[in-house]
Amino acid sequence: MTAADDRLVDSAADLGKVLAAAGYSRAGLSGGRMAPHPFDAVVLAHRLGNTPLATLTSLFLAGLTVPRSAAVEALRPLNLDTLIDAGLLAGVDDRVQANTCIAWCDEMLVAHDWQDGRPLGREHVVAVSQASMTLADLTVRRPGVDALDVGTGGGVQAFQAAAHAATVVGTDVNTRALRLAEFGAGLNGLSNVRWLEGSLLEPVDDQTFDLITVNPPFIISPDSTYLWRDAGQSTDRPGSLGQQLVRQIVPRLRPGGWASMLTSWPHQMDGDWLAPVRLWFTGMGCDAWVLRFASQNPLENAHIWLAQSEHATPDFAAAMDRWLGFYRDQGIEAITTAAIILQRTDASAEHLWADDMPGSPTGPGGEQIQRVFESRRRLARLTGDDLLDAVLTPLPGTRLEQSLCRTDAGYEPTPTELWVLPGLALCASVSPVALPVVLSLDGQRPLRDLIAAAAHATGFDPDQVRADALSTATRLIELGLVSWT
Repeated sequence: MTAADDRLVDSAADLGKVLAAAGYSRAGLSGGRMAPHPFDAVVLAHRLGNTPLATLTSLFLAGLTVPRSAAVEALRPLNLDTLIDAGLLAGVDDRVQANTCIAWCDEMLVAHDWQDGRPLGREHVVAVSQASMTLADLTVRRPGVDALDVGTGGGVQAFQAAAHAATVVGTDVNTRALRLAEFGAGLNGLSNVRWLEGSLLEPVDDQTFDLITVNPPFIISPDSTYLWRDAGQSTDRPGSLGQQLVRQIVPRLRPGGWASMLTSWPHQMDGDWLAPVRLWFTGMGCDAWVLRFASQNPLENAHIWLAQSEHATPDFAAAMDRWLGFYRDQGIEAITTAAIILQRTDASAEHLWADDMPGSPTGPGGEQIQRVFESRRRLARLTGDDLLDAVLTPLPGTRLEQSLCRTDAGYEPTPTELWVLPGLALCASVSPVALPVVLSLDGQRPLRDLIAAAAHATGFDPDQVRADALSTATRLIELGLVSWT
């Protein structure tokens, strides 16, 4: 690092204390899990009035210039010129402006480059995004583990892991990202994280971990413009990064260890979207759960990603033509984006499960993920009528949603959807026939007793009640929406 980089990192701990004392945090600014957009931060600063917190919000969230005197007051007892020399701030006459945005992800502060329409450099460090939050919510968290965050960027996943892990390693090929991640660790007072420069898992050699998170540059494109977005994959195998990562991750997981990653891959529009992925896990000694966010045609995929980097219409149009030409030349008809959750096992049997999850999680889903893996393995061992002996318990936050649909015969109930909030954006459909059984789940009586009672009370055909109830119970168990004893 340069001398300025060293000064920036050295200033982090004291700056973090100043920000905390002023209330510059998710709680202090009444924010959501992610910091507001700079435009919204401008409004927030106005609401805060003439206060040090308003000045800090204008500087580090809105990206505005503020009077030097106001900055001196808000950052006291820090020396303003020291922060300017460190590159955190820039002096403009009698005003100052922040060169770096300081946002948050849950309770952790995160430093990143401005994403407010300014030109993006190759080493641009992206803001906390919904993808960041989704990966965080799809991570199994256990205390005292050794964790690895691959493609750490500004350190979002590493900071989340540091709250419960014994040690954390963050890797990235982007030197600037590692500098801001180290600065962010200082802001949060974290001492159990270290940073290694290099591509993907190369910097950790053969070290093993209990937890690995990966948010790589997985976008399939012809470009290598941005380190955060473009995978730089060879054109003879577009979309190969996901398989490469799986092959590197699993051997570095300790038995029972977990990994969560985001990725994408191409496939035929009318084919099995999961087909290209099946071979990734063969013989790897792990169970895997693929959660599909979306399968898109090339135009939709290019639109989503280019809209984040191109700000002039001619540049956007030229990039769109280039990307669509690449997809056409490569024979790419569709691209699936998904999360993959892995657990290293010692069992001879390997499992690959897949589900659609078009929405974002409503909160941390680690406990639900563990229920899913344990329950699906258990379901695979059942024979005959074993499931009738299952005792299921509703979970806190269980929510049943039903609507009525108008028909010629009047209003008729639609299938009920069962959710657990907060948790993964997954729900199970409950038919009207199975609903009385689901409503009777109490953690005490087995399914066979509940089915018999529901058939007697409702007058529904007993065989239909049994079939619908067992199908529904299986799905509730598969999605981790109930506790199974």
